[in-house]
Amino acid sequence: MRVEVTRALQLDQRQQTQLDLHSFLNVLNVLSGDLLLFHDAAGREPFAATLEACYQVSDTFQSDPSLGRVLQQFEKLRQQFSLDCQANQVLANSLEVAVKEQWDNLQSVVAVLDIRYAEMKARLQASDGWITFHLPGLRREIEAFLGVVEKNSLGRYHIVTNVACKKPRDYLVHLQFASLHEEEMDMPGVLKDVLRDLLANARKYTEPGGTIEVGLAETQACIRLVVKDNGRGIPEDQLQQVVEFGFRGRNVAAHETKGAGFGLTKAYWVARHYQGKMWIESAEQAGTTITIEIPRRPA
Repeated sequence: MRVEVTRALQLDQRQQTQLDLHSFLNVLNVLSGDLLLFHDAAGREPFAATLEACYQVSDTFQSDPSLGRVLQQFEKLRQQFSLDCQANQVLANSLEVAVKEQWDNLQSVVAVLDIRYAEMKARLQASDGWITFHLPGLRREIEAFLGVVEKNSLGRYHIVTNVACKKPRDYLVHLQFASLHEEEMDMPGVLKDVLRDLLANARKYTEPGGTIEVGLAETQACIRLVVKDNGRGIPEDQLQQVVEFGFRGRNVAAHETKGAGFGLTKAYWVARHYQGKMWIESAEQAGTTITIEIPRRPA
């Protein structure tokens, strides 16, 4: 079943800020969890101060949910992580192979946080939220994101973008971008967050061996984003509800994830904010296709 989402979203300022920070907070949650896992594996707590700084970022959001204040707190976290790495370099060189992989994974997760931080700073500087993207560069960033997602799994699965490289339990991700202006496209900067969030959702709710298709195209009328998977799907009677803040479909309610669970809410919120539309096509065990259309930037 395919439906156009028409649900009214009633979001207070805190919830809107939480959606704006959704991708950043997701990675922060991953970092907090990975720090705890690393401490367990290493038998000590070399990143105790960094972990505390993670909690302080979350506390700052709860007490003062503004983008500027949260970014300021992250700068402190980033400085503390560098200090902890320097102070424990001797430890890093002596770790067993499996634990050393976790150390390297922490570096990758923080690198992703650095990217999210830079993106949010850039969006703050764009008066209308629109940014010109270089499509080959955007593709490389999404592929790098997939690499970090795979690395964070610690070998539980692999992600490939070339069908000739796919093994039975690998995820196959197709990325296709097209613009009216060769290699550049103007689009809301936050749509890049939505692309990543929907891609991450598709991976989470698709079993290893599944296929995910991502298409981003500019037409004469709109910017269109499509993310399609062959995963668990969404119950047909909940296709409108799944965009509500904090709502999860009954067939995935018990599925444990590290994310905040606001991916579809944010996608719909962004579509509506830019006078666009969103459609969901899905059924249980039949996969899901999310389509977003946003009118092109006025000349």
